[in-house]
Amino acid sequence: MLIDVPVKIDDTRVNDLYALIIKHRLTSPRVQPDPESAGRESAWTKSDVDVAAAIWRQMSDVARRIMSVLLDAPGTRYAAADIAAIAQVPSGRPFAAALTWPGKFCKGNGRTQFWRYESGQYWIEPDVGAIFAKARSSAERG
Repeated sequence: MLIDVPVKIDDTRVNDLYALIIKHRLTSPRVQPDPESAGRESAWTKSDVDVAAAIWRQMSDVARRIMSVLLDAPGTRYAAADIAAIAQVPSGRPFAAALTWPGKFCKGNGRTQFWRYESGQYWIEPDVGAIFAKARSSAERG
């Protein structure tokens, strides 16, 4: 389970902090994909709400805020800078870093990444958005 840990750091060191966290999480055995299933990820189905909720719980607060923008308007395409502004999260490397782990969590659970990215635009397909909207509600209820 991930928890929020509020800390104050110099604004010039934010990228260093994210790099340190990413380095630590890359070496964490609990998020390494199963080598047996590598490259054979399944598409999301309506029966995957529990898997989606488990992934939602593992995501950082920044990742949840980014994904909530997409979930609140499934099918709508957004540029990263627009999502960052709406979600009130840093853009650039911290934004990209926040999306790395949800993708790894999906692969580790044998599923495809649940959002789409193409030509600088991010979105969630409506059918997958419905699964993750239920998962978000379930995870937030506990």
